[in-house]
Amino acid sequence: MRKFSIGKNEYCFTSSIYLEEAPWNIFLLRSMFIFLLKYFPNITIPKFKIINLKDHSTTREFFHATFCTKIFKWCDKRTNSININFSYNLLKEMFPNDFEPQETFSEEEIKNNREYSEYVQTKFNLAYYELSKMTKKAGLYRKIC
Repeated sequence: MRKFSIGKNEYCFTSSIYLEEAPWNIFLLRSMFIFLLKYFPNITIPKFKIINLKDHSTTREFFHATFCTKIFKWCDKRTNSININFSYNLLKEMFPNDFEPQETFSEEEIKNNREYSEYVQTKFNLAYYELSKMTKKAGLYRKIC
């Protein structure tokens, strides 16, 4: 089974696509533990001298540290994942529904970061163009695409 998700940073105007491939039961197990953690009771644990709870003061923290973390690590070992960075504007054009603004920043911050994002976009386009020329020249274009 494969799934992908889109990550975006609206402050720095960066974005990426995160691809995962694993058997369906790995995704199911991870989803089940996320569901359990979401609805696990958050009860404060009294401090006892006999039991060493490390720094877990609630049942949810204890459950997360004891079970979820180990299960997630086990699942991650069996998952092939790739993170591909793209320019912010390119992914915004491809997936407009995922790029609705969620945070508010000052106009000056947005202006500065947008200018930097456009600068990175031009550098990315130039690098992509040069790479495609090199692969066509070397006869690798069909193998890559």
